[in-house]
Amino acid sequence: MVVNTQDSKGRFVKGHPPLSTLPGRNRGGRPKALTTKVKDALQIAQDAMPQLIQAMLKDARDPNISANVRQQCREYLIDRVYGKANQPISSDTPAITTFVFVQSDGTQITAKEALERAVSNQN
Repeated sequence: MVVNTQDSKGRFVKGHPPLSTLPGRNRGGRPKALTTKVKDALQIAQDAMPQLIQAMLKDARDPNISANVRQQCREYLIDRVYGKANQPISSDTPAITTFVFVQSDGTQITAKEALERAVSNQN
């Protein structure tokens, strides 16, 4: 069932059926709360978490497991306990940037000089 609800310019046609009655529309809108299935899955994951952490601790100490996997287990456990460390932002530019204003006569002046002139003119 195809219902033409819009004219050639995309405007809604007067007297068209409500959009909620058209096929393929989300009649109920966005779900307001978690469904029972999602709640059950979260509960299962929460119940299994202690065993998963114990297994990761065991794997982090097991010399028969590769060093990369052991290190990943250790890093994950540390991140879970202490939180992830902040990532520093590195840049090749200097920490202090100088702003330059070009005046109407074409001369250049730094922001510091402009501020000093403005303060001296007020006094």
